[in-house]
Amino acid sequence: MLLPIDPLHELAIAASLWFLIHPLVAGSALRGKLVARLGERGFQGFFALLSLASISWLCAAYSRAPCAPLWQTPAFAYWLPIAIVPFAFVLAAGAFTVPNPTSAGQEAALGREPRGVLRITRHPFLVGVALWSALHFAVNGNVASAWFFGSFFSTAARGTLDIDRKRAAQSPEAFARYRAQTSIVPFVAILGGRNRLVLRELWLPLVLGALLTALLLAFHQTWFYVSPIPR
Repeated sequence: MLLPIDPLHELAIAASLWFLIHPLVAGSALRGKLVARLGERGFQGFFALLSLASISWLCAAYSRAPCAPLWQTPAFAYWLPIAIVPFAFVLAAGAFTVPNPTSAGQEAALGREPRGVLRITRHPFLVGVALWSALHFAVNGNVASAWFFGSFFSTAARGTLDIDRKRAAQSPEAFARYRAQTSIVPFVAILGGRNRLVLRELWLPLVLGALLTALLLAFHQTWFYVSPIPR
């Protein structure tokens, strides 16, 4: 225990810190001041260390928190992560397989046609995290999971909007064209006729997503002490 307080209170503080460092450090005027002092790479290294420390505390606090149920999860719901989380892995992994203008340092890719998972959502990594966290909270249904997975979901959801605002301010015309071809919610741009699904561009994300799924199915119980397969 890092703080001599109730474990749920410590978890709430750790979860709040994880969420707040993104808008208060990475998404505020403080970022510009830190970049002026540290340089862009120096800031990215500092923020990576800050994030690592924060997420380590959050995970440790969650592991110690007691289970205070919020609802009784119906039996069928335990199959939802098995069905949907692999798609979240495809999105998250696919975010790193193509030039991604919503990633830090890749703003120049705004001028390129969206490819791969970017046709599905322009924020594949954050949407993948949001899906993963929402599904895990739904099936766990307790107070500790609300803080833990809720902090990831809130950070990812807010991140999609913050990044859109930054790109719109930096490159209004380029981002307007990019936004017209894409969507935050998966498949909305495709269903609206503003983009199309190109399966040949998805082979690497699909392979990576399958590998991540197989890895988690094999080691989830060993690493997290809970079987991912409903019984």
